[in-house]
Amino acid sequence: MSQENSAVLARFSMFLYILPFVLCCVGGLLVCPSSVSDRGKPAISNVAMADDAFDLEMELLCLPASGSSVRQMHRLCEKIAKACGHVPQHIEELANLPADSHRERDLHRWVKRQPWRAVAPEAYEFELPYTADGIWETTVLHSAFLPHEFLSNLFNFPELFDELLCGEPGSLTSFWEHTAAMDPEWYARHPVQALHDDPGICIPCGIHGDDSGLYQSDKMLVISWGSVVRQLLTLDSRLLFAAVTYAHVVYGKTVETLYKVLAWSFNCMADGTFPSHDHNGREFTPAYQPKRFARAGQPLTQYGHRGLLAEIRGDWKWQVEAFNHQQHYGTKYICHLCRAHTNIPRLLYTHFKRTDQVRNTRVRHHQWRDWHGDRERPALSQIVGFNIWRCLPDAMHCFDLGVYQNLAAACLSELVAEGVWPGHEHEAFRRAHLEYKEWCQTKNEPFCPRFESGRLCPGGTVFPHFTQQSAKGAMTKHLILWLADVLRDRLPAVDRHAQLRYIMFQNFARFEEVCEEHDRFLPVPARDIVCRSIETALECLNTLHAECLAVRQFVWQIVPKHHMLTHIAYDFAARGLNPRRVTCYADEDMVGKVKKIMSRCHGATAGRMVLERYAILIGTRWWVRLAQLRGLRDIPE
Repeated sequence: MSQENSAVLARFSMFLYILPFVLCCVGGLLVCPSSVSDRGKPAISNVAMADDAFDLEMELLCLPASGSSVRQMHRLCEKIAKACGHVPQHIEELANLPADSHRERDLHRWVKRQPWRAVAPEAYEFELPYTADGIWETTVLHSAFLPHEFLSNLFNFPELFDELLCGEPGSLTSFWEHTAAMDPEWYARHPVQALHDDPGICIPCGIHGDDSGLYQSDKMLVISWGSVVRQLLTLDSRLLFAAVTYAHVVYGKTVETLYKVLAWSFNCMADGTFPSHDHNGREFTPAYQPKRFARAGQPLTQYGHRGLLAEIRGDWKWQVEAFNHQQHYGTKYICHLCRAHTNIPRLLYTHFKRTDQVRNTRVRHHQWRDWHGDRERPALSQIVGFNIWRCLPDAMHCFDLGVYQNLAAACLSELVAEGVWPGHEHEAFRRAHLEYKEWCQTKNEPFCPRFESGRLCPGGTVFPHFTQQSAKGAMTKHLILWLADVLRDRLPAVDRHAQLRYIMFQNFARFEEVCEEHDRFLPVPARDIVCRSIETALECLNTLHAECLAVRQFVWQIVPKHHMLTHIAYDFAARGLNPRRVTCYADEDMVGKVKKIMSRCHGATAGRMVLERYAILIGTRWWVRLAQLRGLRDIPE
């Protein structure tokens, strides 16, 4: 290759590095990340050189897989092929895809011939209830990556299987030992005998579901799963099952069909063998699903590995919809885990002590199950090993995007009114934000861009609050920790109100510190600290709330999410589960990544095409990782 052609290709390679950053703004989507200099330009030493065809192919395929268009990728390939006399065959193939045909189709046909496509399974196609006009119901072909097939495919690459699902030797056994100690009744009654005989072959899996905005007013539902013993980056720890837009769903049928397929696949994982029939009970035959017919009855892996449901995560809204809870935040009985009520005095959801009467009304799993009676139980509750107490309330939604949004705003508004920061209201908030920004920068934590006095001091019957636009979840948590430091530096003297506020924030801060110090399972001393901290903080808040309402001031707010904190602390953390290690932060990040891909797919086929583009993304990503694990490529520091 001539020196001139090498220089041209090097410039194109540099451009390919920059373009995904501009398109995606998510470094985690790139397969081969490069270091970035102070001016935001890629360091020349880390740019893929002209002879590194492997990196070049990975970069090119990142474009259509992470939100760009196939046409952009195709044009770049054409330019590279014309500029260079000798390019690798696979780059020439990409460049020579017909420009006047269906680019997306031709790309995916090419992808299927690549060796890295084998890390993800073939999509399972099925009929999904659908309505085009909101009146007449029909069906449309939809796709999903079945978890049991995903598990089996990854087993063909042992290094990836251990990296993504099993972890270090002994990790699976250790997880189940901790789980047996934390939830002995559920573990003892688990129907899968392999869990009791050899827990080292049973992979604990979690499911997450959530919706998100997509096209203007349209929304999408993303369902993912993954091993809960691994703490990895989002694309490695969360595996996509399916995504569907809400624009043409048939209420009570479309989403429920997705859950039915997921439950069927999870039960196949629990059984450890390939099924002989589909999710509707139709037998596989040489004419119907021939590839799946050929594998029916065979073990998923050589050593009999199984995937068992260990937890279900998601915000309160999604859990209400997925499990058809009749008791939730929008009804008089506000909780599906107990009989907390909005009006009945002895069952008020504002009773936060561990000894209160409402704590004696917690439901057992068989009570929740029997409540459905003759009605069909929700599809996800039919997964082997399901228990209502394995559906975890999410700390991110309950604390960071719930309780803390009001607490931080209410405290700030009071401190400004008390003159902690000099100047008029706007100036005081500006000074407070400067102090908060400095605090975050010293701890290398993200900070919200400004304090909006209109939302922090709204007046009337509106409680102060931070919106998700003004402060993301992680930011509200750090706001609480910063305010705890502010109140500690200004210790209250004799003012009872200030003392209650100080005690409340110190206890919330203590809760966060203890959770941050430990992994998924809390030791016994930490469990007691978590429970006492939440109980004390909520009792202080209850008093502050009552005092403010008594004088018609709307400052400290109490909502049903405050009640859910009692379950997080007294039921889950008290048994040893760290609420900060089972949050939905990575799950929400996964939803955002799928949204970025899906938004560039055609609306009519988005549910199917998003899987194919996702397969490109993880296929190229994990192929690089496989080469690193086998010692064929350097592992970046």
